[in-house]
Amino acid sequence: MCCGWSSFPGSVGPGNRDDSRGDTHPLYQFPPPASADSGIPGTVYRSQGISVQADHLVETSGGTSYCPRFPAGYNRSLLFRLVSGGPISGWLIPVRGANLGRRFLQLNTGLVLFGIGIGFMLESGLGVPPWDVLHQGLAARTGLSVGAWSIMVSFLVLLLWIPLRERYGVGTLLNAVVIGVMIDVTVAVLPAAGHIAVAVPMLAFGIFLIGFGSGLYIGANLGPGPRDGLMTGIARRGLSIRVTRWLLELTVLATGWLLGGTFGIGTVAFVILIGPTVQFFLPRWSIDTGFATDAWDHPAR
Repeated sequence: MCCGWSSFPGSVGPGNRDDSRGDTHPLYQFPPPASADSGIPGTVYRSQGISVQADHLVETSGGTSYCPRFPAGYNRSLLFRLVSGGPISGWLIPVRGANLGRRFLQLNTGLVLFGIGIGFMLESGLGVPPWDVLHQGLAARTGLSVGAWSIMVSFLVLLLWIPLRERYGVGTLLNAVVIGVMIDVTVAVLPAAGHIAVAVPMLAFGIFLIGFGSGLYIGANLGPGPRDGLMTGIARRGLSIRVTRWLLELTVLATGWLLGGTFGIGTVAFVILIGPTVQFFLPRWSIDTGFATDAWDHPAR
């Protein structure tokens, strides 16, 4: 028997042996192909954005099954786990679902805008988001840039995901890098506000960009940001999302302020305005992936 469309994901069991190759591999749950009326070797079947080539199709009591064609020595089990949503080691969110091209474009656009928004807030001189107060304080003490510290703190936070058993997505890793890079690029090209009449519009525009960018990257459903995952991972242990967020942000805000970060009216404005701004943009940019849960393992919006 070949691994079947009607048996995708599951576990290794008796009888799921690929007799055409003489090896065994797991069965996985997978929806039936749109058309399975050809037994011609090499036929391409597509489902959930994935193309596979079948050596042959066989009819079983459970439905149509297929034997995919892979290059010699290819780890088929790993490939299927990557594309079908089965666990690799329990740590990775599979890249799956419809509209992947649009979702990757939207993800990266959102992350770029998010980083630019933080850069505008930094250059306004009126205060930055709580986590960036920490990054700014660390930068003041070490001489490294705010963007560099944003990236380093992101990866340190990702280490905290391990005991929380949070799963990493491609959006998680891009979030950790792209935002920090764009913070430094923006600060390098954008002059600091020299007057309050310039600083206030810069602050407002920065908050707008962060909210807009958040709606884009979250709506792409390709994985949470490092700090988002830390918050939801802790909240799953009993605390509410609201309490967890306040505890985390107060902790990093106080630490960053003590290190020399800027806690000002901009920080307060961000805390008040970012929730409604994201709430406005997120429904407008959420993309249907075709799955009941999104890439954060939450019910699909």
